[in-house]
Amino acid sequence: RKFINSLTDKEFLVFMTIYQLEDELKIPPTYEDVSVKLRISLSNLRGYIRELTLKEAPVIKQKTSNKIYLSIKKEFRSLKIGDKLMGFRRSFIDTQTQLSDIIEI
Repeated sequence: RKFINSLTDKEFLVFMTIYQLEDELKIPPTYEDVSVKLRISLSNLRGYIRELTLKEAPVIKQKTSNKIYLSIKKEFRSLKIGDKLMGFRRSFIDTQTQLSDIIEI
């Protein structure tokens, strides 16, 4: 929970996209795959991956001669909690106080 709560919305989106693309493609996605799916630049994606790495996310970068593949560590993936993570994140966001709740408009 602490790890998931520490992520920004964009970092969480990148993490879950890697998780889901790996399921869909049956192989680890490349930076390009994730960039296209999220419609963000490779530069922005690299920044999000760097932040995920600093937060010790269970993300693996595998380098080949001309591509970098991204995957989720098997130990984390074996928990089979992808759908639960989405629900947990939604409930966390839904319980946060909104600015409109504080300011009378």
